Amino acid sequence: MLGKFTKKQAAPKYSKEELVSHAQVLFNCQPEVVVGALSDNTQDDYTIEEVQTLIQQFNQRMVK
Repeated sequence: MLGKFTKKQAAPKYSKEELVSHAQVLFNCQPEVVVGALSDNTQDDYTIEEVQTLIQQFNQRMVK
C-alpha cells in the first residue's frame, strides 16, 4: 500500500546560459528566441516547461 503514495518530484531547473546554449535541441528554435523569451523575466533558473511556455508567449506577441 505504501507504493501508492509517492511524492511528486520537482522538475529540475537550469540557468539561462544552459537553456540558451541548448536551445536547438531542447526547444527546436534559435538561441535568440530563448534570449528574447527570457528577456522580461528576472529569474535565474527555469524549468524546461516554464521556458516552453515563455517561448510560446514570446512567439505570439504583437510586433509594434
